[in-house]
Amino acid sequence: MSKFIGALKKMWPVIVLAGLVVLYFSKILFFKKIFLIGDLYHYYALRALIVNAIKSAVSPIWTPYLLCGFPLMSNPECGMFDPINMALFYFLPPVTAFNTLICLYFLLAGLFTYLFCRSIRLDSFSSLFSAIIFIFGGAFGARLMHINMIMSMAFMPLTFLTINLFFKTRKIKFIFLSGLSMGFSFLPGNPQVAVYAAFASMCYFFFSAFFEKDEKRFSNLYRNLFPALLILKI
Repeated sequence: MSKFIGALKKMWPVIVLAGLVVLYFSKILFFKKIFLIGDLYHYYALRALIVNAIKSAVSPIWTPYLLCGFPLMSNPECGMFDPINMALFYFLPPVTAFNTLICLYFLLAGLFTYLFCRSIRLDSFSSLFSAIIFIFGGAFGARLMHINMIMSMAFMPLTFLTINLFFKTRKIKFIFLSGLSMGFSFLPGNPQVAVYAAFASMCYFFFSAFFEKDEKRFSNLYRNLFPALLILKI
C-alpha cells in the first residue's frame, strides 16, 4: 500500500494531465462524436481511405474517391509513414481511431513538456503548469483543425529532453534518440513545422553546449526566461 501511495505521489502530474485531456475531449471520447472542423475533414478522409486500401490489398497510390481522382500515397498528410497513426487506423474503427489520435498527441505533447521541464530542474507544479500552457494554449488551439501540425509539434519537447539528457550523462544514445524524435516529427506529413522544430532543436543544442560549463548561470537564465515565454504563450 505504501508503495502504491508513493507511486501515486510521483505520478500525480501525469494523472492530472491525462484527466484534463480526457475532460477537454470528453464529447468525442464518451458520446460517440467525431471532431471535424475545417481541414480535419480532409485529414480524416485521407487516413480512412489509405487504411481501407491497405486492408483491401489495393494499391494506395491512387484513389478515385476524392475529387476526380487523387494521388493518395504521394500526399504526406495521409500519415502513411507514421506508425502511431497507421496502427490506430488499422486496428480501430476510423472514427474511434481519429478521435484517439487527437487525444493521444495532446497527451504526448503534455507529457514530453512535463518531462523536459523536470529535466531543467523545475518543480512538479511548475512543470505541470508549463505542460498545460503548451497543449491548451494558442499553438495547439489555433491549429486544432490541422492535426498534422499538432502531431509534429508534439515531439519538439521530447527532442529538447533528449538533448538535455545527453549533456547530463554524455551518453551517445541520447543523440540517436533526439534524431529519432526529430524524425517522428516529420512523419505526420507537415514539413514546415518539422523544419521549425529541427531548427529550434539545433539552436537549443548549441545553446546548451555554450552554457554547459556554467550550470548556475544556465539554470538562472531558464528560470528568468520561462515566465516571459509563458506570458507570450498566453
